[in-house]
Amino acid sequence: MRITYTLTVVSNAVPAGELIRCWLPYPRSDVKRQQDVKLLRTSQPDYLFSPAECQHSTLYMQQRAVAGMPTVFSETFEMTTSAEWHNLKPEDIQPYDTTTELYRTYTAERERHIRFSPRLRELAAKLTAGEENPLLRARRIFRWVNDHFPWASAREYSTLDNIPEYVLDNGHGDCGQVSLLFITLCRLSGIPAHFQSGFMLHPGEWNMHDWAEIYFEGIGWVPVDQSFGIPTFARNTDEEWFFLGGIDAWRMVVNQDYGMPLVPEKHYPRSETVDFQRGEVEWEGGNLYFSQWDYDMEIEYLN
Repeated sequence: MRITYTLTVVSNAVPAGELIRCWLPYPRSDVKRQQDVKLLRTSQPDYLFSPAECQHSTLYMQQRAVAGMPTVFSETFEMTTSAEWHNLKPEDIQPYDTTTELYRTYTAERERHIRFSPRLRELAAKLTAGEENPLLRARRIFRWVNDHFPWASAREYSTLDNIPEYVLDNGHGDCGQVSLLFITLCRLSGIPAHFQSGFMLHPGEWNMHDWAEIYFEGIGWVPVDQSFGIPTFARNTDEEWFFLGGIDAWRMVVNQDYGMPLVPEKHYPRSETVDFQRGEVEWEGGNLYFSQWDYDMEIEYLN
């Protein structure tokens, strides 16, 4: 795919001559199903990539505002994407080494949105009662979330204090919200899990999207798309569980986590404090919120 991503700040959003700082989403180069990532051109001659270890992959640019003119930031890049699927079987899953840094990190709670509240502890214990195999535990959680929480658009994540509890309280959630509920329940059940997000790029249907990855000893990290869930048209077990251990090729991975620092550092709070997809913009006088700029993506499917 060849993609042009454009972020346009409306005219006179900041005084003429003031410097506007912009972070654009950029595809990660450390994800196996996303190869041959290559930058072709940018709107500004000077730019800065976030370091590889940054959990939000960005391309940073800046330019000065001109009176009566919109300020445009754009990037064009190519990448090759592929699907991923693991033929997971319960007997292939090995016991976790609970002493590793990976296990401790990805089964821990977080200050926001992965909180081990009494309500969530009780729910995780109920869902996995009597089952020790991590794959079968994950499937119980995946099916329960699939069956009880239909997709629905929701408030900006930055306005929510605890996203999994929000899903439980409201009986629905969007892709990132049900993913965070799944991740939290997995961690409570001793299954390492983390957030992953970016865009889905299905022809004619591109949009922001969030999903997850979980870790099985002896297998490694595998993708999980909770909001795609269990397809109603599944003809066999492999298709039924495809999105637990598999994912389609129409993805652009930008983030390996949520709510992490941007590089270079943003001086003001982000418009979206949890996810990073549309981009972020600020100037010396403060953050520029979504109402002050727009974004667009043009996708050319090369083969």
